[in-house]
Amino acid sequence: MQRYALLLAIMIVTISSFSIYFFRYNVPNSPYWDENYHIASAEKYLTGTFFFEPHPPLGKMLIALGEKVTHSNSDIDKSSFNNTDFIKNFPTNYSFFGVRLLPTIFAVIASILFFILIFTLTKSIIISLATWLFYLLDTAIILHFRGAMLDGIQITFSLAALIFFATLVQDKTKSYFWKMTFLGLFVGLAVATKLNGLYLLSLYLFLIPWKQIRHILSRDFCREIIAIFYSILVGCLVVLSIYITHLAITENIVDDRTYELDQTPIDIVKNGYKNPTDYLTMTVKYIEYENKYNTKVPALNLTSPTENGSPPLTWAFGIKPIRYRYDTNFVDTSYLYLTPNPVVWGIGLIGLILSISLIISKFLFKLEVVDKKLYKLITVFCFLYLSYMVPMFFISRVMYLYHYIPALVISIILFGLNLAYLRSIYRRRETIFTIVIALLIAMTVYVFCLYSPLVYYKKISCPELKGLEISKLWQMSCPTK
Repeated sequence: MQRYALLLAIMIVTISSFSIYFFRYNVPNSPYWDENYHIASAEKYLTGTFFFEPHPPLGKMLIALGEKVTHSNSDIDKSSFNNTDFIKNFPTNYSFFGVRLLPTIFAVIASILFFILIFTLTKSIIISLATWLFYLLDTAIILHFRGAMLDGIQITFSLAALIFFATLVQDKTKSYFWKMTFLGLFVGLAVATKLNGLYLLSLYLFLIPWKQIRHILSRDFCREIIAIFYSILVGCLVVLSIYITHLAITENIVDDRTYELDQTPIDIVKNGYKNPTDYLTMTVKYIEYENKYNTKVPALNLTSPTENGSPPLTWAFGIKPIRYRYDTNFVDTSYLYLTPNPVVWGIGLIGLILSISLIISKFLFKLEVVDKKLYKLITVFCFLYLSYMVPMFFISRVMYLYHYIPALVISIILFGLNLAYLRSIYRRRETIFTIVIALLIAMTVYVFCLYSPLVYYKKISCPELKGLEISKLWQMSCPTK
């Protein structure tokens, strides 16, 4: 019976996700935020033009694939894209259908994977659906993942990695080799999309058999350590293969755009890659370029009225939304505004606080753990949250609210895990539990409807926009003439 209920739930999740993400996904037919950069990079794959970029290649490759398979702009002259890393003026009648297609498909897949992950962790269809709905109806996630961006693609790979990790934590006896292989594969794909995916390496700490550390030379201990190194090696090979693929595709230097390379690597590109060491040399040069680029990005300047960035300490509170795009109608304006769904972000914050409180209570006050499996999972995801967020405080360049999305996703997972844990404690109060969840879902849906014009580029007046600003710290603003 549960199998049919699960299949029905997955059908609901798939249809709902498709509807939410694909509705008006091609609107506006104009670029927003980093699309100017990523579309320029994607086009270079289609023409084989040499370039380096501040992110690993995989995300732009997939954006280019969407453009390739749809032929959306096959009759438009896009040669100017090869001469720049930032497109200011798109050709007339340029269509964003292709370049946004793969990111949007990945966003749908990520939504489905999120549900599967929660079910894998909790084994409860009801809790999984409720937690997934909070994820689905976050306005910031929807807006950012529908564009020709990298984050939705990375989250998809991250969630896939977490699913295999969850199955490993719960049962190492079945398909151990394949689980470790796919864990390494998806961690590698996440890192090959954006480097901040490196936080996923902290998952391996929880696969080390710490209880057997005294028997470090035992067969079982060595077997699991070797498996961990094997999985990490798989990830490294995936990342390396993506960089090599990038180099193999982009061999034509246009207008002497050599990205500050010395003559030796320039000669390698011009003369063709003669041996494997050439690919390794250029991969190192690409990674060096990524590091140099990020060191040149300005630091956060909170005194500037045009600053879109915000400090990591404020991200959990939704500070501050970013106005990606707006039209020129100053009465009723259409916006793409990266704005959190306050209920969802509040739920994530509650999940984080509950998790930390539970862990502290266990260690300081010797609180009895009711469900040891769920407690372990809460500990793992709480550590994963910190593994992502703590490095953010040491990054000198300006960072933005959407950089919080991976941590937000983890916090929503933590809320779902705490729901399952509380349910195991208060089994006799199922009615109250159900009412609370229903109220949270109703609030989430209502607030989503309020903020949805900012996702779907629908007209809204300036007073209505300001009415959505739950704190002055959000600094939401209307366009001025």
